[in-house]
Amino acid sequence: MSRVPVVGVFDSGVGGLTVLARLRARLPAIDFLYLGDTARVPYGTRSAQTIVDYTRQGIRYLQAAGVDLVVVACNTASAVGLPALAGEATIPVVGVVEDGVLEAVNTARRGVLVLATPATIAAGSYQQAIHVQRPNLAVEGVACPLFVPLAEEGWGDSEVADAVASRYLASVDVSRYDLVLLGCTHFPLLAPTLRRCLPDGIVIEDPGPRLAERVAAMLGPTVPRSGSVSFEVTDSVASFARVAGRMGMPAEGCVKHLPLAALTEHGCTSVMAGT
Repeated sequence: MSRVPVVGVFDSGVGGLTVLARLRARLPAIDFLYLGDTARVPYGTRSAQTIVDYTRQGIRYLQAAGVDLVVVACNTASAVGLPALAGEATIPVVGVVEDGVLEAVNTARRGVLVLATPATIAAGSYQQAIHVQRPNLAVEGVACPLFVPLAEEGWGDSEVADAVASRYLASVDVSRYDLVLLGCTHFPLLAPTLRRCLPDGIVIEDPGPRLAERVAAMLGPTVPRSGSVSFEVTDSVASFARVAGRMGMPAEGCVKHLPLAALTEHGCTSVMAGT
């Protein structure tokens, strides 16, 4: 029997758990190693160079751990970090921006409203990539930093979230758009709130399912079995497990603490091609 692939999932914290859930649903036979850099979350308010450095460290650590493919399940790291790291890894590395762009390009008719962290919006990755393929499509980005703590507190579907979302959406003319693209992996947890706050007829798009299909195609056929998942985090194990549970991903008993030094030492070791 051939060896079962191991997929590494890297995120700045817990938002990538929504991506992991999509991956596990599509690929139940695969083993997953989830790396959450919870000691340095959030990435969305960091400088571009810091995001690049942190993303490089996470990918290098997972490669050294023996995974066969890395999913960067953080929109900020995908939008800001991955373009600067193109060609460094010796294993496949996929981000989440491409799938969101394809969903927008293939689905939107009038325009796309991208909701994401400040760093992702500032990078302009979604806006630029969409315009390359659909230059006449209206695209606008709105930074929604408070969505992240709302999701992690389990308040993604609440009156508080409604008030915050309404405030963010009031800054744009939503009638220009027929598709809202969730440009942060935390944001699917706010989909019910956004549905209440947006006019009927506007599609709310989560790129997660398309990403899961892309990873499945890259891995090819798998043997029938029950895959496993393990978690490593750079801060409190208990806090991660508690938040993961609120986000619908039970993690009690399978979370390991990873000293931050184990990541930072991978900032200069030569486990990547070309370094």
